[in-house]
Amino acid sequence: MKGILRAGTAVLLLWLLVSCEVGFPLTRSAAEAYHLDRLSEECGVELVHTRRLHGMLEDKDTHGGFLGDGERLTRYRYDSFRYGGEDTGALAYALPAASRWKPLPFGEELSEWIGGTGGLELLPDEWPAEGYYCFFDRQSESWDQEGETRAFLRPSLNFTLFVYDTDTDVLTVYELDT
Repeated sequence: MKGILRAGTAVLLLWLLVSCEVGFPLTRSAAEAYHLDRLSEECGVELVHTRRLHGMLEDKDTHGGFLGDGERLTRYRYDSFRYGGEDTGALAYALPAASRWKPLPFGEELSEWIGGTGGLELLPDEWPAEGYYCFFDRQSESWDQEGETRAFLRPSLNFTLFVYDTDTDVLTVYELDT
């Protein structure tokens, strides 16, 4: 009986150690943790900060099949708190200094593509008027992963679009693989 208790305690301690090491509370799944880590690398901003991230609002994914083509739309709510008059808790505080993020509205190429899309079921119809966005081209032959200029000239698209609404503290992440 003591051996079982020791083994159970060891497993629990290991679980606590791993969850603290990656910075996630025990309620988050490993898949969500991996997804947020990957997104953080793509956009150049730490999205996992546990004092900022309030939780996932929505997650829809149409990827599947042999080639894994599809769309994914995920929305996260971030907490906003003030310290000394500055909004240091909101994700928006980190975005102006991040090199990959630009203030809305979208650039010309991205605006034209969004306006001319048809048949994409998860692409939002409306985007916030105030906030920031980051475009990350995941295409393997992309020469400029942060640039929108050539991304829409190829027959296949593999990119992630991050849009942060500063009014609602909601981050929308749209991923497309064709």
